[in-house]
Amino acid sequence: MRSELWHTTSTEFDARRLDLAVLPIGAPPPPRFVYRLLLEEDFVVAMRAGHPLARKPRRDTYLKASHMLVSAIGDAHGVVDAKLAEMGLARRVALTVPNFTLALAQLAESNLVATLPRHLVVRGRV
Repeated sequence: MRSELWHTTSTEFDARRLDLAVLPIGAPPPPRFVYRLLLEEDFVVAMRAGHPLARKPRRDTYLKASHMLVSAIGDAHGVVDAKLAEMGLARRVALTVPNFTLALAQLAESNLVATLPRHLVVRGRV
């Protein structure tokens, strides 16, 4: 996934349709790019108030839940999915949204769960 993201970004830079990109860190970018760390953030599992998973969170119930994934490129496989796959596990992504603001709105009105930046969840009060 990370290499695909960098490939897409490189293509946009080469076509001069992009001057700057803010991307999640994974593997370092190709050597021809200069990059700087802007911030570090931890992620949390978020859900609406009163969600059944919040009462008794366990790995098996987390994996069975319907998940929402934030992906600007519409990919239904994210960093969480890659980490789960390393452990031989998988989750079901039921909805992909293009940004965190939409994710917060969807969580508040559904039984979906999502892995989101902590500071957004705290501010959004999901």
